[in-house]
Amino acid sequence: MVSPWPFAQWGLDLIGPMPEGKGQVKYAVVAVDYFTKWAEAEALATITAACIETFVWQSIPILSPMARSKP
Repeated sequence: MVSPWPFAQWGLDLIGPMPEGKGQVKYAVVAVDYFTKWAEAEALATITAACIETFVWQSIPILSPMARSKP
């Protein structure tokens, strides 16, 4: 898949269950920018809509409040 500019299009994958790690984490959520191939990942104990929403808002640079604010 091709993206016209950085951070315009992201892929999101959920991985797991895997063997349980510290903090009872056994899943991973991974986001990859199609243009730059920048990847962000986080280990999760459970997969819920709230966990995924938090990950997306905190990990994808263009969605962070500072990136969206106007001078």
